[in-house]
Amino acid sequence: MHIRLTRWATGVADADTMAIDHAVNRLPLVLQVVVLQIYKHGAGTADEHHATALGISKKTLAQYTNAAHRQIALALTGGVLENDFRLRP
Repeated sequence: MHIRLTRWATGVADADTMAIDHAVNRLPLVLQVVVLQIYKHGAGTADEHHATALGISKKTLAQYTNAAHRQIALALTGGVLENDFRLRP
């Protein structure tokens, strides 16, 4: 699966949008799904809606979202992307 989240971004340099897409696509699949859910249905939508749609708890959604943000930020700043993300209860 290849995700292009930034295809319609305006005011953002092409190199930056490509870097974001690349960082998202390097995430573990479970984190990609969370990022896509939030992007597609809006970050302003209640966490409960996203969690229900994904079949996970709000706490797990928060953990996954934080992990995705952290890994994307690391990738964009030249850090090492953690590909060993594991599901935690």
